[in-house]
Amino acid sequence: MIIIGDVHGCYKTLKALVKQLPPEEKIIMVGDLIDRGPDSKKTVQWVIDNSDRVRSVRGNHENMFMNAYNNPRFGTMSMFLQNGGTTTFNSYKNEEQRENKYDYSFDIFPEEHIDFFKSMHLYIEEDGLFVSHSSYCANIPWEKLIKGEGGDYSLMWSRSLPCKLPDDKFHVFGHSIQDSPIVTKHYANIDTGAFYTWGKMEGNGRLTAIQYPSMKIYLQETLDIVNC
Repeated sequence: MIIIGDVHGCYKTLKALVKQLPPEEKIIMVGDLIDRGPDSKKTVQWVIDNSDRVRSVRGNHENMFMNAYNNPRFGTMSMFLQNGGTTTFNSYKNEEQRENKYDYSFDIFPEEHIDFFKSMHLYIEEDGLFVSHSSYCANIPWEKLIKGEGGDYSLMWSRSLPCKLPDDKFHVFGHSIQDSPIVTKHYANIDTGAFYTWGKMEGNGRLTAIQYPSMKIYLQETLDIVNC
């Protein structure tokens, strides 16, 4: 199994990383497919088109998208747009629509993509592997979390130090950018800031994948031009 970190619309980088991977391996994405990078639409379409091989959990950016879509009042919409949502809208607009930079109608999103966002789960668990967008927050009891009670924060937004999961499940997540992937006995954080191309932090501006259970790391320098 291959797990890929936060893509954030960096489609060229994603495709280059996938070329490095064993072609027979199944893939799980840690979410945050959208926002910040230039090609959210192409990234989402790639996951949909390869659904026989690729799955994705829901990230906090997909969550912000759905909150704005379901209830587009000022608070939910502004939160989405201020966190990279404008680049997502631009990736779905045609050239003429981009001229009206303040038009944020969800009508431009294909129904297939909306259905995809709705279908994303908070986590994927199989064969001793547990994948979610963010680290598990121990403030929510595990029994409640797996029933879907309180999991939104615990598995999409938490930046707490990872807690050991029951039954020695190996936890792979992203969400919190690291200089380089962190792999321990019990967890791996594989967000290395694929969209982060303007800073000087060592290791940022790369997309990371990890193979489970071998823990082999694959890295791809960012190829996309990011303006967010």
